[in-house]
Amino acid sequence: MIFKKEAFLFYFRLFWSLITFQIVTKGILFLAIFPIAKGILQLLLTSSGKSSLSSGDFLPTFLSLQGAGIFILVLVLLVILVAFDINAFIIISALARKGNPNLPLIEMLGISLKSVKNFLKPQGLLILIYVAIIIPLIGIGVTISPMSNFKIPNFITDVIYNNPVYLIAYGTLLLVFTLITLRYFFFFHYCLLEGESIKEALKKSASLMKGHWKAFIKDFLVKIGLKVIGISVLYCFLILGLILILEKLKIGPGLAMFVLLTIAEIISILGLLAVPIVIYSVTDLFYRYNERDGYPLKNKVYKIEGYPKENKQTKKGKAKKLGLFLILASVFMINASISVIYGLFFNEIAKGNHKIALVAHRGGGNLAAENTIAGMRKAIKAGATWTEIDIQRTKDGYYVINHDPTFKRLTGIDKASDEMTLEEIKSLKVKDFFDQERPVQPVATLEQFLKAGQGKIGFYLELKGDTADKKMADDIVKLIKAKKLEKSTALLSLDLNLINYIEKKYPEITTGYLYYFSLGEISDINADILIMEEGEATTLNILKAHEAGKKVVVWTINSSDSINKFVKSDVDAVITDFVLDVKKGMKERDARSDLQIVVDDILN
Repeated sequence: MIFKKEAFLFYFRLFWSLITFQIVTKGILFLAIFPIAKGILQLLLTSSGKSSLSSGDFLPTFLSLQGAGIFILVLVLLVILVAFDINAFIIISALARKGNPNLPLIEMLGISLKSVKNFLKPQGLLILIYVAIIIPLIGIGVTISPMSNFKIPNFITDVIYNNPVYLIAYGTLLLVFTLITLRYFFFFHYCLLEGESIKEALKKSASLMKGHWKAFIKDFLVKIGLKVIGISVLYCFLILGLILILEKLKIGPGLAMFVLLTIAEIISILGLLAVPIVIYSVTDLFYRYNERDGYPLKNKVYKIEGYPKENKQTKKGKAKKLGLFLILASVFMINASISVIYGLFFNEIAKGNHKIALVAHRGGGNLAAENTIAGMRKAIKAGATWTEIDIQRTKDGYYVINHDPTFKRLTGIDKASDEMTLEEIKSLKVKDFFDQERPVQPVATLEQFLKAGQGKIGFYLELKGDTADKKMADDIVKLIKAKKLEKSTALLSLDLNLINYIEKKYPEITTGYLYYFSLGEISDINADILIMEEGEATTLNILKAHEAGKKVVVWTINSSDSINKFVKSDVDAVITDFVLDVKKGMKERDARSDLQIVVDDILN
């Protein structure tokens, strides 16, 4: 019984120390380091003549002196994040394993910052970049917190998954990265705890894993994997049970917001333990495997014996308790205030008449062959508000609808639009890859497309490929004006310079800028519509764009999770291949109970 009590106290102190460290370091990051970094970034952008940087105009800046400054800034942030999110927990885990679970916060911060010196070398920085970018993609190991949800944009993975060659290459690459990660899984431990050089740490990590890979599969991948699954299932049951109880009690939205918001905060705080616990488990395996091999660990860098094992109760302890009480009381009051306001203005806040326009991707999405009039007609019938199409110029100066650099994927002809005349292109037949039993379709001209849809649907016209230039912009604006389609047409491009040209020469024409990453102030981007890749469409970015008087469109919303998320968001429109699925999602959104709306508001 005494042993169980001691064990409980040990882990309680350890977890308390870890949570405290997480909260403090996250506070330092979000209240100090990130704002300072943002200020430096803005200065660098301003000195280059820009206020923002995005996927459509980043290259010249990245190759400039300011680009070098941005790269150095990113590396500095990366080093600090690794110190806080990985290094500190490895060292704290080692200290805790030797009986010291309650290291003072100042000591923990000092240890984390001192640890970065091991990686201030070119090869060390490369490893940190690997940890930040590759680890999130393979899903094994620990990365820095801002990159934990990093993934390849969906518009790229859609291409990969729909091409067998790309898919095999991508899968092979992920497998190679996974094997590399597992081989050097204990690299950080040898660097930080044993003071080994990067080369020696890699060598010893590979040797340790080689001798214990079978045990590692059981001890880490299986056991921790099962624990994660178990905790996830328990979490789902608890949340579902709570929601059912609240539903049965029929409490108002204000009280429901208070209860669920408080529980969400508790879960978020407990969630801060996830990474430290995983690192503690890996550190424990590091010591156990070395002990089995009879290897005497040196603990060169951090002498664990140098830290006291117990903290006596002092006035500081009482001050901490008072501080904790004040923090909890403040959180309670903030939650209560939010909930009262939410309850009083629930209909205005949560049941507003926000309408989301539906944009059929490449004509009609999956309703017919892409970028065809048949697809657009089906999109109109399905209730789409807009159709998005891709425009290219032919060899003899006409404009046709096609997405890819060549016609090969859709028609089998490996030629670009500007290598063929309009007559040659008219003979091509577009296959329907959504349903190969449906008939092939002709390649449409822009004029045919506009004529078939005028008065029935709006047009998002993307200026596409190598022929997307100022001449294309001039010609299409002329056509739009001739057909009096200014109010039902928007010109889109991934090229910000082309958008700037249209904005300057034709301010009366609606423009839409497509992009998948940005730095700086997106509100300063010179376009009427910001068309964000879904990873870029955060609540904050949507709010910033709206405050600047711009509309927000998200592309390309195809997965059930994405549809469920964005039909409940504040975006102005979504671009999708699955028009009917999005329509269904909108109906389900409108049929939600008050409690379901509260849950969605908290989750979003």
